[in-house]
Amino acid sequence: MEKDLNNKSQQNGVALLIRDIKLLDKMLEEILFTHGGQELVDKVKKIRSLAKVWRSDNETNPNETDIKSEISSLDFETRQDVIRAFTVFLHLVNVAEQNNRVRKNTNYKLKDAKLSQPLSIENAIVNLKEAGYSAKDIEDAIPYLSIQLIITAHPTEAAKRSVLDVQKRLSRRLYQLDSPMLTEKETDFIKEIF
Repeated sequence: MEKDLNNKSQQNGVALLIRDIKLLDKMLEEILFTHGGQELVDKVKKIRSLAKVWRSDNETNPNETDIKSEISSLDFETRQDVIRAFTVFLHLVNVAEQNNRVRKNTNYKLKDAKLSQPLSIENAIVNLKEAGYSAKDIEDAIPYLSIQLIITAHPTEAAKRSVLDVQKRLSRRLYQLDSPMLTEKETDFIKEIF
């Protein structure tokens, strides 16, 4: 029964993540349309579609040349716009994924304050205690742990403050959409003010 609830919760979390990505993608399409018209929207969609097919099935459908051909056919300005669109899309997906992590963490806390999130440090300690290790055993092991900070972004990818502010605002809007107390009208309003 508990496993079924976890599976259902995970499915719901995936559905909400997909909802968020689609909502942010729609917003990006509107901006692209305003900036470069339907032609730019169509170019970005076509290249993304080709890339999805190539990524998912590159052995039986090697269309890398189709993607290269499509990109090389673009004039310099359009190519720059397409590159920016992909960059912004990836930033938006990151916002949606971060929001989904917050959602998952909140769901764990709402289910049972005593439960710890799987794969968290707290969960590791709970598992050690359940395996019979004492608090003293765990404390004695700490000096032997190797905990390292790993920075994955290239320094040139540091986001400007204005970009971070926009990402925070988008994240707050996505978080608001998760409220079960929203009416349909309120939900539509939040989506409109994105």
